[in-house]
Amino acid sequence: PFGRTYYSGLSVQNVNKELRRAMLGDCWEYDLRSSVVTWKMTFAKELADQLYPTKEWGRVFWASRIYSEDRADFMRDVRKEMFAAPNQVPVELQEKLIKEAVTAISFGARAKGAGWRSQDGDWTNPALVDIIKNGVQRHAFLSSVLIQNFIKEQSLLDNYLASGMKEVLPMLYFGPLITRN
Repeated sequence: PFGRTYYSGLSVQNVNKELRRAMLGDCWEYDLRSSVVTWKMTFAKELADQLYPTKEWGRVFWASRIYSEDRADFMRDVRKEMFAAPNQVPVELQEKLIKEAVTAISFGARAKGAGWRSQDGDWTNPALVDIIKNGVQRHAFLSSVLIQNFIKEQSLLDNYLASGMKEVLPMLYFGPLITRN
């Protein structure tokens, strides 16, 4: 009744990743964890042309482009910086933490390591503190040149999309769905 017919029967989503790649050929990966970045990147050329008309869009949004096009390289570079000191964290967990943190950033998580006290007196941590609990590793993650540029690029795209929404759908933007936070 809710349109989730892909849960039953044979589906391209039910096959392993290698077979899926063989079936679909040369196409973009588009899963829940990468879809936000991929979707925002569809606006990158348009925005780059406005901000830097003489610069190639891929150079303006280079960190987000690496994340979209070569995730393994992106992860390897961030992992090297974030886990530079000897540690006992398995590579799979390192990548899981990085992927969760990048996903949170692409959804607008604050790039801060300190929490705050809410109006009701409860302590609230930013998403990145909840994801990367080790303060040294979190600091290394946020200090990564790749991550700093990724954050800057995502912020540019977020602001561009918000401005477009204000123009095209002001009743929605200024309505009850959008809050100050």
